[in-house]
Amino acid sequence: MKKEELYYKTVDLLLDAYNERRLKHGHCDACAVGNICGSSLWAARFITLDNQDQVINPSEFRGANEDFDKVKVLPFEEWYDPSKETILALQEQADEVIAASGYSQKELIKIEFAFESSLKDIKWEDTSEVDHQFIGLCAVLDVLKEIHEVGSIEHESSSVRLKNVYKALSV
Repeated sequence: MKKEELYYKTVDLLLDAYNERRLKHGHCDACAVGNICGSSLWAARFITLDNQDQVINPSEFRGANEDFDKVKVLPFEEWYDPSKETILALQEQADEVIAASGYSQKELIKIEFAFESSLKDIKWEDTSEVDHQFIGLCAVLDVLKEIHEVGSIEHESSSVRLKNVYKALSV
């Protein structure tokens, strides 16, 4: 297994966030990557928009669509038109947060996409928030298996732990 300690740390962190209801789709500080990074600053480098099949760089998206002539550059919660200097400063901070996570940007993009796109075929009104996070974490565990080259026994153990948290939260 590659980076075994990081794998177990990440699984523990995500299961704790799920159990404590600090995990949420569409919130850069509370999604899978937000919990791994401990911040929403990473989103100055890449985000997934509204369960779409794409991960984008916010600064490159700016002006690319007339509906989005201003881009939401997190960690800010309002739409605004940031200066180039502000974008560069946020991206520097994002690079630091990403490096500190132990994952590469490409690996975090895979995790982000798996978590945020996991619900694209789900009817939100037919499922609970606990179900949403469970579905997202199942997708993330599959990506972590790939990233860390996890064997089937370790992957199954992590999946069983997730199912146990899900059962406890669903009561």
